[in-house]
Amino acid sequence: MVRKVGGRARAKHYPGLVKLWATNAARTRWNKVRAARGLPPLPLLSVPKIMTPRAIEMRERRELERRRRQYELDQAILRGECQLSVVNRARPRGSTA
Repeated sequence: MVRKVGGRARAKHYPGLVKLWATNAARTRWNKVRAARGLPPLPLLSVPKIMTPRAIEMRERRELERRRRQYELDQAILRGECQLSVVNRARPRGSTA
């Protein structure tokens, strides 16, 4: 795999997390092979969130956009403007239900 400018910058700024990210990426790739062989998947390691002000702001923005999209979809369904389908009603990220 070739690292470009973004990969080098990420490695420079987050040296402790790069190893965790790489381990999880490798486990994700290998889990497909393990599943094909009938073996249990390897668990992914817990990676802490980056807590810089910019990262926190971006997470909040994305969450707000997801909630807005979901609200607008719910309103359109209530008004009968669109049909309820499995594709449109995907479970929101982070939900366990």
